[in-house]
Amino acid sequence: MAEVWIRKNITQASVPSDVGEGMEYVYEEVYFQTTATKEQIEENLDAYWTIGESWEPEKPKTQEEKIRELEEKLQESRNENDLAIAELTMLMAAVIGGEESV
Repeated sequence: MAEVWIRKNITQASVPSDVGEGMEYVYEEVYFQTTATKEQIEENLDAYWTIGESWEPEKPKTQEEKIRELEEKLQESRNENDLAIAELTMLMAAVIGGEESV
Protein backbone atom coordinates (compact mmCIF):
# COMPACT_ATOMS: atom_id res chain seq x y z
CA MET A 1 0.00 0.00 0.00
CA ALA A 2 1.48 3.34 -1.06
CA GLU A 3 0.92 6.63 0.70
CA VAL A 4 0.28 9.46 -1.77
CA TRP A 5 0.30 13.24 -1.38
CA ILE A 6 -0.78 15.37 -4.33
CA ARG A 7 -0.31 19.12 -4.23
CA LYS A 8 -1.58 21.76 -6.63
CA ASN A 9 -1.87 25.55 -6.90
CA ILE A 10 1.57 25.90 -5.30
CA THR A 11 2.62 29.49 -4.66
CA GLN A 12 5.14 31.29 -2.49
CA ALA A 13 3.88 33.73 0.10
CA SER A 14 5.68 35.96 2.56
CA VAL A 15 5.03 35.25 6.21
CA PRO A 16 6.13 37.17 9.28
CA SER A 17 8.59 35.47 11.61
CA ASP A 18 10.63 36.29 14.70
CA VAL A 19 13.61 37.40 12.59
CA GLY A 20 11.72 39.33 9.94
CA GLU A 21 9.76 38.18 6.97
CA GLY A 22 10.23 34.78 5.33
CA MET A 23 8.86 32.92 2.36
CA GLU A 24 6.59 29.91 2.59
CA TYR A 25 5.00 27.62 0.05
CA VAL A 26 1.20 27.57 0.10
CA TYR A 27 -0.78 24.86 -1.71
CA GLU A 28 -3.81 22.62 -1.78
CA GLU A 29 -3.06 19.06 -0.78
CA VAL A 30 -4.77 15.68 -0.65
CA TYR A 31 -3.55 12.46 0.91
CA PHE A 32 -4.66 8.88 0.40
CA GLN A 33 -3.41 5.31 0.38
CA THR A 34 -3.61 3.18 -2.73
CA THR A 35 -2.24 0.15 -4.53
CA ALA A 36 -2.00 2.15 -7.78
CA THR A 37 1.45 2.74 -9.27
CA LYS A 38 3.13 6.11 -9.54
CA GLU A 39 2.66 5.96 -13.32
CA GLN A 40 -1.07 5.28 -13.01
CA ILE A 41 -1.49 8.25 -10.69
CA GLU A 42 0.58 10.58 -12.87
CA GLU A 43 -1.44 9.60 -15.96
CA ASN A 44 -4.72 10.59 -14.31
CA LEU A 45 -4.01 13.18 -11.62
CA ASP A 46 -7.51 14.66 -11.65
CA ALA A 47 -9.17 11.32 -10.90
CA TYR A 48 -6.73 10.59 -8.08
CA TRP A 49 -7.17 14.13 -6.73
CA THR A 50 -10.90 13.34 -6.43
CA ILE A 51 -10.07 10.06 -4.68
CA GLY A 52 -7.83 11.95 -2.26
CA GLU A 53 -10.54 14.50 -1.48
CA SER A 54 -12.98 11.83 -0.36
CA TRP A 55 -10.56 9.23 1.04
CA GLU A 56 -10.81 8.37 4.72
CA PRO A 57 -8.43 6.11 6.60
CA GLU A 58 -9.61 2.79 7.87
CA LYS A 59 -10.73 3.06 11.47
CA PRO A 60 -8.78 0.86 13.86
CA LYS A 61 -10.83 -2.00 15.24
CA THR A 62 -12.03 -1.80 18.80
CA GLN A 63 -10.95 -4.39 21.36
CA GLU A 64 -14.44 -5.93 21.20
CA GLU A 65 -14.30 -6.22 17.39
CA LYS A 66 -10.89 -7.89 17.56
CA ILE A 67 -12.14 -10.36 20.18
CA ARG A 68 -15.28 -11.14 18.15
CA GLU A 69 -13.16 -11.80 15.02
CA LEU A 70 -10.83 -14.11 16.94
CA GLU A 71 -13.78 -15.98 18.45
CA GLU A 72 -15.29 -16.46 14.97
CA LYS A 73 -11.98 -17.76 13.59
CA LEU A 74 -11.62 -20.09 16.55
CA GLN A 75 -15.13 -21.46 15.99
CA GLU A 76 -14.40 -21.99 12.27
CA SER A 77 -11.21 -23.87 13.16
CA ARG A 78 -13.11 -26.05 15.64
CA ASN A 79 -15.74 -26.87 13.01
CA GLU A 80 -13.04 -27.76 10.47
CA ASN A 81 -11.26 -29.93 13.05
CA ASP A 82 -14.53 -31.69 13.94
CA LEU A 83 -15.14 -32.47 10.26
CA ALA A 84 -11.60 -33.78 9.82
CA ILE A 85 -11.95 -36.02 12.89
CA ALA A 86 -15.29 -37.35 11.59
CA GLU A 87 -13.75 -38.14 8.19
CA LEU A 88 -10.79 -39.91 9.81
CA THR A 89 -13.15 -41.89 12.04
CA MET A 90 -15.15 -43.05 9.00
CA LEU A 91 -11.95 -44.01 7.18
CA MET A 92 -10.66 -45.94 10.18
CA ALA A 93 -14.01 -47.70 10.52
CA ALA A 94 -13.92 -48.65 6.83
CA VAL A 95 -10.38 -49.95 7.11
CA ILE A 96 -11.02 -51.87 10.30
CA GLY A 97 -14.34 -53.19 8.99
CA GLY A 98 -12.65 -54.30 5.78
CA GLU A 99 -9.94 -56.18 7.71
CA GLU A 100 -12.49 -58.09 9.84
CA SER A 101 -14.29 -59.43 6.78
CA VAL A 102 -11.10 -60.91 5.30
